[in-house]
Amino acid sequence: MLRSKSFVAVVVCALPATLASITTLVGSVWPHALWAAGSDTAPPSGSMSPEANPNATPPAAPVPGGPVHSSPPMAPSGATLPVPTSKETPAPVSSVAPTAEAPAPTATPQAQIQKPKDTDPASLKALTGTEPSQGFVASTIDGVLVTVGEDIILLSDVQRAIKASSDGQTTVSSTGELRGGALTPRDADSILEQLVNQKVLGQRVKEMGIDVGEDELDSEITGFLKQQNISRESFEKALAEEGVTVEAHRDEFRNQLETQRFIGRVIRPLVTVTDDEVKNYYMQQAGAAANPTQKVRLRSLVINLPPDLQETQRQAKQERVANIRKEVDSGGNFASMVKLYSESPDALKTEGLLPSRPVKDLPVEVQTRLKDSKPGQVVGPLQIGSSVFFFEFLGFEIDDTAEFQAQKTQWEQKLLEQKFKERLDDYVNAERTKVKIGMRPLTFKR
Repeated sequence: MLRSKSFVAVVVCALPATLASITTLVGSVWPHALWAAGSDTAPPSGSMSPEANPNATPPAAPVPGGPVHSSPPMAPSGATLPVPTSKETPAPVSSVAPTAEAPAPTATPQAQIQKPKDTDPASLKALTGTEPSQGFVASTIDGVLVTVGEDIILLSDVQRAIKASSDGQTTVSSTGELRGGALTPRDADSILEQLVNQKVLGQRVKEMGIDVGEDELDSEITGFLKQQNISRESFEKALAEEGVTVEAHRDEFRNQLETQRFIGRVIRPLVTVTDDEVKNYYMQQAGAAANPTQKVRLRSLVINLPPDLQETQRQAKQERVANIRKEVDSGGNFASMVKLYSESPDALKTEGLLPSRPVKDLPVEVQTRLKDSKPGQVVGPLQIGSSVFFFEFLGFEIDDTAEFQAQKTQWEQKLLEQKFKERLDDYVNAERTKVKIGMRPLTFKR
C-alpha cells in the first residue's frame, strides 16, 4: 500500500505503483518491486530468468528507505506551466525582460512555454533559455535546469518532484531554498540525480525500441486505478486540481512502464544468488554473525616476520606485504596468491583453507575486521605475533535448520533486491558517462 498522506498524493504520486522502484527519489530504494516483475516471489537461487511473462507488471510494493516517497513530477497547486514530455523539446527562450507593452517571447512551434495565469508580465524576465550555464534568480518562473543529451529537465520538474516526494510538505524556490517539511538539501540533491537517471534510462529505452501501445496502456491504467480503489472520474479530477493533464499523465505512465520493461530485459539477467550467499546474508542480517559460538570459514595467507630478521630482509617482506594488498585490491585470485606467496608449510596443499572454528576462538583483531565482511572479502594485513596475515572470509557455517528454511525465501528475496539495486546503479552510472550532461548551478539550502 502506498504510504501517502493525501488523496492527491496517492493518485498523482503513485503513477504506476511498480515504478516506485525507479522513481523513488531519495535513498537506495530503486529496485524494490522491479526485479521481481512478473513474479510474486523470487526465482530459485542462481536464476534470474523472468517467470511466465517477462513483460508482466509486478504487483505494487511499499517503498523502503524512509519517509520520502517515489513519484513522477507533480504539478504544484495553482501552476499552469505545461511540463514538456519526452517528445517535446522547448526551443530557446529569450532571457530579456519583456515590458508590459511587449508580449513575452515565445518558443518555436515544437514546444511553447506558456505564461502562468495571474502573473505580472514583468516577472517573465526570468524565463530562461536552454543553456544551463548560469544560476536562476529569485524571480525565475521556469527554465532548463539540466540537459541530458537532447533531453531536458526543467526547474518546474524538480519543484514538482520535491513537492511530491515530501507529500506536499516541501517546496523549493528557483534559487534552491527549501521551505517547509523535513526534506534536506541532501535529499533534494538525490531527487535531482534520480531525475537525471530517469532521462538516461529513457534514452536507452528508445534505443531498444520498447513501446507500450494504447490498448495496453489503457489496460495498465485501469488495473492501477482498480488496485488503488479510485474511479477514473476522481482520478482525472485530482490530476486537474494539480495542473496535470490526462494526456501528460498517460505519457508519464507509458514512459515508466517502458522503463520497467527495459530494466527487466537488461538488468535482471545480471543478478544471481547462490545458496551459500543466501545463508551468509541470513547470518549477517539476522545477527547470527555476532554469535561467538558461530563457526566461520577462512582462507589465510601468512608472511613470517621473525624478530631476528636483518633489516634488508624485513624491508623486502614488508614490500611483499604491500604488493599483496595491491593485488587483492585489483581483484586477484586469493587462492592463487596463497600458493604463490604464503609461507605456511602446507599452503600448496590446502590453498590456505583453515578448519572452521567459532568466532570467539579467533584473535580479537580478526573478529573486529570480519564483523561486517562479505563472503569473498579479504581483510589484512594483520600483524599477529611475529607474522602478518591476510584472511579471506568464506562465510559462516549454517545448518539447514527449520528456522532458516522457513525464512529462506524471504532472505533470498532481500538479497536479490540488494544485488539488483547494485547492478542497476552500476549500469546507470556507466551509461551516464556516455551522455553529455549539462547542469545549471543550483545549491539546495535551508
